Amino acid sequence: MTTLAPRDWNQRYETGQLPWDSGEPDGNLLETLEQLTLKDTRALEIGCGTGTNAIALARHGFSHVTATDLSPKAVEIAVAKAKAAGAASIDFKVHDIVASLPEKPASVGFVFDRGVFHSVSDEQRVTFARHVAQVLTTHGWWLTLCGNTDDKTEGGPPRLTAAHIASVVEPLFEVHAITRSQFRKVKEKTSDHFMCWRVLLRKR
Repeated sequence: MTTLAPRDWNQRYETGQLPWDSGEPDGNLLETLEQLTLKDTRALEIGCGTGTNAIALARHGFSHVTATDLSPKAVEIAVAKAKAAGAASIDFKVHDIVASLPEKPASVGFVFDRGVFHSVSDEQRVTFARHVAQVLTTHGWWLTLCGNTDDKTEGGPPRLTAAHIASVVEPLFEVHAITRSQFRKVKEKTSDHFMCWRVLLRKR
């Protein structure tokens, strides 16, 4: 099992070293939103990066969207992008999900993270899952996209087994689906993609 080494996320956004940022809404997110009835609730994105998926959430018809990231530069870029897209009502903020709750308890109906859950340590993942459960309403949904250990391609995101993901989240969530899917590979500019787990969870 791999986890990301400590790094200065803000520097990555300052220099534009963002191989995970396709500039387009994630297809896994869009497909999930079409499957669920979520329009009359609040949404939270953890690790919003430059704001592309937060804008997609706002356009889906949620009553409110909050989007957080560790990097102040990422949030700065996201705010400008949302304003240009006419989605300036999104509440962007710098926040660490492992350190504290990003929203009031039981106030959010849908949480999304693309590659954040897999980027922290095993111990931090337990806290991460607990904090997501705390902000979700009863039977609220969490969609997390995680690197997949079945992918033997060199480089790419940290990778987890489906069993490990389930062992961390299962006490707090029903595992609605763990589906083999793909991240878009941006840096190499090829048609290849890194594999991921699309994990859809529902708060118990």
